[in-house]
Parts: sequence; structure tokens; C-alpha cells
Amino acid sequence: MSECCNDGVKGSYKPARKIVVPKAKLLMTIDERMIKNVAIKGITELGSLLGPNMFFFSSDEQYAKTFCEAMKDYPTLRANLLCAINKDATEFALFSCFKGKVNVSPNNFAIDKDVLPTFKDPELLFNFCDILDKNEISYIPLPLIDMLILKSISTVQPYDLLLAKHYLSQYTNAKKALTAEDIDLLFRIKETGMPTISDDYNERVYQFLKVERKLFSAYSH
Repeated sequence: MSECCNDGVKGSYKPARKIVVPKAKLLMTIDERMIKNVAIKGITELGSLLGPNMFFFSSDEQYAKTFCEAMKDYPTLRANLLCAINKDATEFALFSCFKGKVNVSPNNFAIDKDVLPTFKDPELLFNFCDILDKNEISYIPLPLIDMLILKSISTVQPYDLLLAKHYLSQYTNAKKALTAEDIDLLFRIKETGMPTISDDYNERVYQFLKVERKLFSAYSH
């Protein structure tokens, strides 16, 4: 005799595959360009799109002090910065800021072992789904222009790997089509709060933003 499930459906149901939420934290990269062009308030507003407990990344060993000092003006925000602690950016520490206090991780994190070096090789993100599926890396820094698409794909992946890979291929094709000028424009769009999609953009930029809007609207939450 079948037993009733808690939801009122008779019998039992087991998913075809075990649902595993990737352990990797997705971090918004604060690069030299952002430090120059975007105030800390804008940086936190962008970072909040990845989640209320914000995670940022910097390969500049000098930036942690600047960031933590600036966050004292925003005591209600939880902001975490994974920042390089040596000049060649091979070792990192996590600085957690909240209510004017800063806690530093007791352990450091190594490039490749703990931190995916996407800040050195952005094309690693073309294997995003496989990296998440291995579930070995702890931190994945994301460029500003890519983060909303990849955040959405990471939300889909635990439940439908094939669909996530399908979306990743759309992102990969759209990203590879961009020129250096297109990438510069996309950074300016994000940095200055320009409209997300405009008919004034060329077809390459328009298609990239179209993929972003479709995925982020459907899967960001």
C-alpha cells in the first residue's frame, strides 16, 4: 500500500538526480576601472544584485583597507571582500564588514585551489557549469558585465544541468561575439546606470543584454 506524502500526493517521489547546491560563492569583481569610476555606494548597489549578503573580489592587495574603511559609512550592510594579500594575487583573505566592524578570515585562500582565477583568464567562465558541477572551488570572481547572467545560470543548475548548459552556450556565444569596444560599452552601461537595453546599441551588445534580461528576470531569485 502506498503512503501519502506530506503534500497530499500518494506514493513517493525521488528526483532523477540528487540536487546539490554548488558551494562556490559568486563574487562581483571590483577592478581598477571600477575603483576609479564607481563610488562605494554604487558598488554596493551593484553587488546587492547577487544577494543581500554581498560578496566582492579584488586582486589589489591595497584595496582591503580602502573598502573596509568605506563600509563604516554603511553599517547596516553586510559586505564581504575576498582580497589579495600579496602582490602577485596568489593568496587571499576574506574581510567581512558589518556594523562598523571588520572580521578577517582565520585561514587564507589560494588561487586555483580555492579561488578560480577568472580575473586573469575570463574565458574560464565558458566552463562555468562544469566547474560548478565538480563542486571543488570555493570562490568564483565574476566580471561586472557577466555576473547577472552567470548568477542566473547557477540558480538553474542544481535543478536542470542540461538547461543550465544550454543557457551557458547562449552566454558564451554572445560573449565571444563582443569586440573590445563592445565590452567597454557594457562596462559603461553598468557603471553609469544607463538603460539596460537600447535600440541604439549594436546587434552584438543588444543580444548580450537580451540574454541577460531573459535569464535574470526568470532565475535571479
